[in-house]
Amino acid sequence: MSSSSFEDIKISGMACAVPKDPIYTEYYKKYFSDSEVEQFIETSGVRTRYITGEKQTASDLCYVAAKKIMEHKGYTGDDIDACIFITQMPDYAMPATAFVLHKRLELKENCVVFDINLGCSAFPNGVSIVSSMIKSGLINRGLLLIGDSHSYCFKDEEKLSHDNMLFGDCGSACIIENITKNNQEENDCVINSIIKSDGSGFDAIITTGPTVDGRIPYDGYNLSFSYMNGVDVFLFAITKVPKLFKEFYKKFNCSSEDFDYFIFHQANVMILDQLEKRLKLPKEKVPRSIERYGNTDGATVPLTIVDLCERENIPDKIKFAAAAFGIGLNWGIISFEMDKKDILPVIYTDDYYKDGYLEDILEEIKSKKEKNNKKDGGNNV
Repeated sequence: MSSSSFEDIKISGMACAVPKDPIYTEYYKKYFSDSEVEQFIETSGVRTRYITGEKQTASDLCYVAAKKIMEHKGYTGDDIDACIFITQMPDYAMPATAFVLHKRLELKENCVVFDINLGCSAFPNGVSIVSSMIKSGLINRGLLLIGDSHSYCFKDEEKLSHDNMLFGDCGSACIIENITKNNQEENDCVINSIIKSDGSGFDAIITTGPTVDGRIPYDGYNLSFSYMNGVDVFLFAITKVPKLFKEFYKKFNCSSEDFDYFIFHQANVMILDQLEKRLKLPKEKVPRSIERYGNTDGATVPLTIVDLCERENIPDKIKFAAAAFGIGLNWGIISFEMDKKDILPVIYTDDYYKDGYLEDILEEIKSKKEKNNKKDGGNNV
């Protein structure tokens, strides 16, 4: 069992950004029958999603969220010691998109920067990784960015599937820091986590065959190469997560009564209903955001927290237990406390990084390929 307890480490700020324009699930009645769409809404819970524009990417959303939370906390680039970006849809095949964000956020040179390829369980993994870096003494304050953008997977209207109605886009930003070194007065501040994996289920959710075209490597995705075994994933979620909560309660000597809210990955309402039931949790302690934003992969946990704080009258200090699960297969639970004042309302943006589109370089590459093809008689691939 991979478990950790991180004392004197806190998530001191959280923000989420989504694209500006909503897409209503009802829109898809032009592609599917009315009954199909209505049944999808009932089983998934998704009524509205936000999808990135033609040039907007997940890193654009994370940039806006990071900029806002850094401004809120009064931090500059010199105050951040690590920039970790978790995504399944980076801006480029190389380099890691975290370096693009490092540049845009004007972070200092003495900064740890890298990407992590992880999906729905990104939040407990990411918080644990950054907390471990702080606990080891490598860094003092880290910026955890989690985001995905699905619009580039769903451009071909002739290949639409029900997945088009499920997934939304979001970028999240969390500041995680050592509160003792930063002279913050806190009592019993601790982050507890357990992470588990089962690689034998690697093919339960799988996509292959990306193509690279400029900044967006998934522009040419063929959805016929995407697959999910819905039954296996459903059974995995409703059995592994409750079992892990039993271990979590025992390991950290706590119970459901110790937490104000339980935040689950927003996969669909059927899984959420089952988790509520099996864990015997009251509905008021299990907030949902899937109706308004869809399944936003790794960003669903922070987005649900941000959405909750914006819509509900909640305590100034909130104790969360968050569970996320999905592709890999991977699942984890993490508990933490946050101040409501450091959880910003959802940000809506159409911002994108104009300098991230390297038209001149792409034209040069295309020109060289064409010349090589002519030299080789068109045989150069």
